[in-house]
Amino acid sequence: MRTSAAGLSRLSRLVLLAGGLLAACKGGEPAPAAHSFVLVHSSDSNFSEEAQQGIIDGLTEAGWVRGRDYQLLVRSSQGDLANLNSIMDATAAGPAELVFVSGTPALQAALKKLRGKTVVFTNSGDPVAAGAGKSFTDHLPNVTGIATMSDFAGMVRLVKALQPGAKRIGTVFTPTEVNSVIYRDGLKKAALSQGIALEDVAAYSTSEVRDAADALCGRRVDFVCQIADNLTGAAFASIVRASRRAKIPLLAFVAAPVLKGEAAAGVARDYHQAGKDAAALALRILKGESPAAIPFAHVSRTRTIINKAAASACGLALPEAALKQADEVLER
Repeated sequence: MRTSAAGLSRLSRLVLLAGGLLAACKGGEPAPAAHSFVLVHSSDSNFSEEAQQGIIDGLTEAGWVRGRDYQLLVRSSQGDLANLNSIMDATAAGPAELVFVSGTPALQAALKKLRGKTVVFTNSGDPVAAGAGKSFTDHLPNVTGIATMSDFAGMVRLVKALQPGAKRIGTVFTPTEVNSVIYRDGLKKAALSQGIALEDVAAYSTSEVRDAADALCGRRVDFVCQIADNLTGAAFASIVRASRRAKIPLLAFVAAPVLKGEAAAGVARDYHQAGKDAAALALRILKGESPAAIPFAHVSRTRTIINKAAASACGLALPEAALKQADEVLER
């Protein structure tokens, strides 16, 4: 009996299929993903979640499938420094070829613990002040990433558009976070340049944020302009409650509270975009570029958002000048 070439081809495919089915029946497992990544968050917050989804979306848009092309282990220290150091020790000893870090505390821990790993950061306001290099172009050879320094001048412009006679704004800050102090100082400088004073109250733990927010609102500021740091991000609900009780408009440097109706408006770095930007840098490294040759970059998108329902709830009128500044105006 003679078998044609086409018949042999069909037979070969059937044999391969049968072999695959037999392997599956014997408990065979798919080949492991080609690349192993870790993502370490400084804490759990709206902006860490947005950055995480941005990283995944950025890889997906480039054709990378999680579980097939890469494995991503996500860890969070939940704001605990000892926990963060333990996570970094385990990551240093593990197989990950590239480590994403979200937040300045995670970046600083990575700089100490992950000298033998490639590190791509996001959600760090000032990576140079955090110790990652001398400048955006002269930095440690194993590190690159996306800086998310807030748009303080933009926030002050929004305050002036919302209430031209505003005299005082306020924020809760975290003295133990270098980025928080930098953000507080940046907001203060921008406010003073427009004749507005900044009131600030310190908090050292999530449990202290509630009292700090109450104390801040007790100073009868015109707006609470809450800076974005890891501690206050994790306890943002306490700031929302304090501002609502005092009927003081809450403005944010993060989009999520405005989108959820917790804040009346915001001038927000797009943390989802920051994650996508970080993924783009990681892909360049995986294609052969050295992180040492990739400059740090600023997040590529910022949005001014106004929530009409949240503004109305705190008695904030919305002048036409403010609405014209907005990239997005939400009805509720």
